[in-house]
Amino acid sequence: MVRREARPVDKIKGIVVLAVISLFSAAALAVVYDKTLSTIEENQRKFERDAVKKIFDSAQRIEEKVADELKYFEVYGEDEDFSGYAILGNGGGYQGNIGLVIGATAGFRKCVGIYVVDSNETPGLGAKIKSEKWRAQFKGINLTQELKVVKGESTDPSSIDAITGATISSKAVVSIVNNTIKQMRELLHELNPEEGG
Repeated sequence: MVRREARPVDKIKGIVVLAVISLFSAAALAVVYDKTLSTIEENQRKFERDAVKKIFDSAQRIEEKVADELKYFEVYGEDEDFSGYAILGNGGGYQGNIGLVIGATAGFRKCVGIYVVDSNETPGLGAKIKSEKWRAQFKGINLTQELKVVKGESTDPSSIDAITGATISSKAVVSIVNNTIKQMRELLHELNPEEGG
């Protein structure tokens, strides 16, 4: 059997067919993306607001703000009393990005709580950062100094007990909280030097 080599015209036809298919696929993806983007963004906003309400359970009004690429919410309780801030923070974990909503009192003295909105940490280990039991350590913790991760119990009022077998994930969450609170303080100081702490 004699093997025939492809003619240049056949090669060009193949390239053109692949180019047309690729172009059609790219256009279809662009249309689908464009049609679903507003729904995706709306669902993300709802998810973030729900996380804020889980941290500030008495929230009556939540105002979304963005400044210097930092997204945060001003939270108001009954009688329009200012309850504090909920700030979106992100950073690297063991398996990828970790996204948090961090609640802080108006003067950034205490943490109201945290809620994990994005995480791909190891199931059974690092994923425990999502557990209510572990996150409860942040409620009421002193934010006037940097938080730190410890293994085992500590009397230090700014320490968080690491998750056994997931120290990297624990440190990542604490680092995100520290960095986000620092950014927010700096931002508020720029916007209003008397308020920024």
